[in-house]
Amino acid sequence: MTAITEFIQQLREFGTGAYLRPEERQYWEPPFDVNALPELEALLIGYAKSVPLDVPNPDIIRDHVLDLYAQLREFNARHNDAIIEPEEEAEITELVRMMWPDYAADHVPDFADLDASTSE
Repeated sequence: MTAITEFIQQLREFGTGAYLRPEERQYWEPPFDVNALPELEALLIGYAKSVPLDVPNPDIIRDHVLDLYAQLREFNARHNDAIIEPEEEAEITELVRMMWPDYAADHVPDFADLDASTSE
């Protein structure tokens, strides 16, 4: 299981309440529509496939990553900002850092950095 698949599976379990006991589901309401998860998975997998193997200028990584984060924010906005919350933002940052192993420490911004970059 890839890290992206595992991330999506965890969201699916949360979104369906699969972690709850039957008696806990009586008044439970899903926090988001799990039918949106394939789109999120496709965004993340598509991004992973787009990461270049050779980066002549590591400074371009920040813009590349922030573009993904902006796409994810747009996705989340279309789903009432209910799927990607701060905890998921942190997990996505870690997923992205795994995609850029040689550059992660210095060039891969946090998901939260998107807010700072758009306010400049």
